[in-house]
Amino acid sequence: MNASIIKLTPEVAGELLKKNKHNRKPSEKQVAFYVNQMNSGLWKENGEAIIIGDDNVIKDGQHRLLAVIKARHSYRVPLITEVDSNAMDTIDTGKNRSLQDIISLNGYAYPNQKSKLAKLILSSSHKRKRKGSVTKRVLFASGNSYISNSAGLDYVIENNNFLNKVIKMASQITNKSPNSVISVADLAFVAYMLVGYDLENEYKLCFIKKTKEKMIEFDYKLDYKNILFEPNDPRYRIGRGEQGVLLVRPYTNDICKHWKFKTPYIAQQSAQKIFDLYLDYRCKKDFVGMDMCRKFLEMGFTRARRYANHKDGKKYDKNRNVLPQEKDALTSQKAISARIFKTYRDLCTTDEYYIQLRKKWRLNETAISKSQGSQITATV
Repeated sequence: MNASIIKLTPEVAGELLKKNKHNRKPSEKQVAFYVNQMNSGLWKENGEAIIIGDDNVIKDGQHRLLAVIKARHSYRVPLITEVDSNAMDTIDTGKNRSLQDIISLNGYAYPNQKSKLAKLILSSSHKRKRKGSVTKRVLFASGNSYISNSAGLDYVIENNNFLNKVIKMASQITNKSPNSVISVADLAFVAYMLVGYDLENEYKLCFIKKTKEKMIEFDYKLDYKNILFEPNDPRYRIGRGEQGVLLVRPYTNDICKHWKFKTPYIAQQSAQKIFDLYLDYRCKKDFVGMDMCRKFLEMGFTRARRYANHKDGKKYDKNRNVLPQEKDALTSQKAISARIFKTYRDLCTTDEYYIQLRKKWRLNETAISKSQGSQITATV
């Protein structure tokens, strides 16, 4: 074998590619990634060699050579020639060092979550320009493997304090559901997208602690059959849990048709659609719609749990004694469906904007209740 350091220019790369026979088909994505790295100034001379066999055929380096030509970029690179042509099956087969490995080697906590979260954020095209819901982008995407390790590490270094905080917050939610269907990194990213904060605004947290609020009971005295509630209708009452979830039209009709939990797949589709509606109501600043979505997600969780605990849905026997739970109450299909709905419900109830609107709504409910009480007293 012979080894030397050469300046790899587009012209030199072109000459070397003439030897590119009997190699695998180039990956356009890989070449485009390298081109982007070169054009953005992120390409580094890391000592990785261009290898040519004793049969004068390129054994390793075709993607880099193609990228140098397309990017019109030059850099120094080791060139190793006359490598045993029978050694082709041993070249480029080692395990690549992942972003998680690099973050860990640099001494940062939560390397697994930070590597995934950094890739999600960096590949989200400025967060809000891509089509589809936030949850679709997170739950059905594996992240972008073409975010370079150097770009990922730079992001972690610059935003380490924020990443620590948002990962800890997301962990607090997922720890309450040991078998959560959404990972810590995914949940942190959903919250990041949902709140829509700017990283320059001191990393405003996506979650805030709930504060105690005075509860006004749901008003069952209204003629719900003949009432069509309007956005932010002052007659709406939050109540307890999911109270009134089937009474508040047209919201009930618009949301209920998507509410299903028979299997985890169906529950996932249902919960995501309801959460999408929640985001739509959120954009319209319609608290009634937001809270009704929260109630349906709550009901999905409680109903699925009921059937996970008791396959026939009956909790009590004829004597009103509590029946024993099913042996697979925590692992059955219904249990998984319940966890899915709970995860989405928690996204709503920990949304800072929802919490602010809910607090204001409770205050208005209390004020209206006191006013009505004073009128009744005066009348008496």
